[in-house]
Amino acid sequence: MEGMMEQVALFEHVKRPQWGLAVCLEEDGDKLAYLFQDGSVRKIHRRFDAMMQRTARIGDDVEAVRTSLLAEAKARIAAAPSRSSSGAKPAVTYPFAEQLAAFKHVYPGGFDDPEWITKVRGDGNAPQKTKRRREGVIALATDILSPEAIAARHSAGDFKGTLDAIVQVAKATRLLKPDDVAAYEKLPEGVHQNFCRAFQDFLDGTGPLKTRFTTMLNIMWRAKSPTKWLATTAIAGYARPNSLIAIRPTSFRVQARSVGANIAIPNAPTGGLYERLVSVSKDVHTRLLAKGEKPRDLFDVYDFIWLTLSPKGQKLIEEVKRGASPMPPIILAGAAEA
Repeated sequence: MEGMMEQVALFEHVKRPQWGLAVCLEEDGDKLAYLFQDGSVRKIHRRFDAMMQRTARIGDDVEAVRTSLLAEAKARIAAAPSRSSSGAKPAVTYPFAEQLAAFKHVYPGGFDDPEWITKVRGDGNAPQKTKRRREGVIALATDILSPEAIAARHSAGDFKGTLDAIVQVAKATRLLKPDDVAAYEKLPEGVHQNFCRAFQDFLDGTGPLKTRFTTMLNIMWRAKSPTKWLATTAIAGYARPNSLIAIRPTSFRVQARSVGANIAIPNAPTGGLYERLVSVSKDVHTRLLAKGEKPRDLFDVYDFIWLTLSPKGQKLIEEVKRGASPMPPIILAGAAEA
């Protein structure tokens, strides 16, 4: 709820417009509860995420609905019994020490483990078939989307060149699916300049991160381009790996709880939440350094979070707690590129 108050996202069910607009009320295991304009709370399973799309509607009437839904959501949450008293299953969380133990169980040498470098991080000078590992895509993104390269294109009025570079990075990584790439490829020509300037500011601007990210998202929403957490943050994570990070909400929900951050993460990205999740990532980075680990950047942190808190990673934590034998690194390596 705290995250929702910072930047309230409004959704619509693509097949049930009669339900009206909605806000994400809470997460309950594999489901997200939405409060709809018709007064009903409906739980949508995460596998049907695509049914809930962020609304492209704007105007005073939409803002009035937003205010009304938020007030009702706050009242419902305040009146609801606690999870412990209601007997509901508590949200999954793991102490950071258990998370790190699982990571070291698979990669004893940490981020310098040869298997981590081979299977996950990669080598920018590796053969072509492994170029899609992290290091190869980071090298590509930091080159063609460097501050200097973007500024030079924009000074020459070549905004299409920046968009082409974004698409090139999107196609180079296995993190994004074809429809994620299409979200950039299909941006109408009329928004290219505004989008590319907003993307440039998102990467390198000096204003609040939440404002910079929201500005870029707004352009995509109004162009009816799909916006998902990973699709809108992965390129930035590759291009600015020391300051920005890709967000996969499933594992980041668990990570936020595991470091004591009370953040509700809906399916659609928002500026306020992204800013807070970057802070969570930097907190994890600091904790890793304090334990003697050496993550190269926030992409190492992203992979650490996914490899230990994805569904497969959570199973690994439980196995390590039960005294499992060392596990071959290849088991989790594929997850890093999923």
